[in-house]
Amino acid sequence: MPPQTDATDLAERLRAQLLSNVERTQALSLDVARTWVKACSALPGADRKGFRPAGTGRGTEAAAIYSLDLACDLLAAHRSYVRRMMDLLDPTTSA
Repeated sequence: MPPQTDATDLAERLRAQLLSNVERTQALSLDVARTWVKACSALPGADRKGFRPAGTGRGTEAAAIYSLDLACDLLAAHRSYVRRMMDLLDPTTSA
């Protein structure tokens, strides 16, 4: 197998592993949130709004927007990192 194919295969395996880890982490955080809501709602006189975790008081829509903005910022930072890394490893990729 040529070295380029090995590198491509490795990159694909790393990508799949990274995505899998992100999905598992997201599933775990959803499980934690479900457990939190269930536990809080079981308390006598529980008002679900009174048991929001810290940082969610702005509302769920604002929290979702913040999360998506953060994801965009992280993607931009990663894109910049990859470009710098490619320039370092393969100067012919510089434009």
